Amino acid sequence: MAMLKLKIYDNGGKTIDRYTMIMPDGEAWGFNENPYHPQGFGQYAGSLAGLHTFSHLGKPVKSVMDLPEQARRFVDEIATADGDTYVVGSASGRAKKPAKRKSTRGRSQGTSIRGMRG
Repeated sequence: MAMLKLKIYDNGGKTIDRYTMIMPDGEAWGFNENPYHPQGFGQYAGSLAGLHTFSHLGKPVKSVMDLPEQARRFVDEIATADGDTYVVGSASGRAKKPAKRKSTRGRSQGTSIRGMRG
């Protein structure tokens, strides 16, 4: 079993294959919001291993939880077919530096739900 770092892109619905999932070896899958529906779309799209940029595929999806339920199921089934686990990684593949925390001394603390999903 391996931990796979997937890249998923969303073109905002410009095409039937709204989402593109790229495996670490460059193999790609295209799918839409309902890949299991008779009029849905979900299929192997070939190898993108020779590409260095993926900006033409849309905006990077930061978390699998940002996808519709059936699209998440599709990602789960493809990515875990060999018993692997996965994370959806950043498009650049580079870790981002953590943001510096600003002092909250003397200010009220607001409630945040940011980062509570997935």
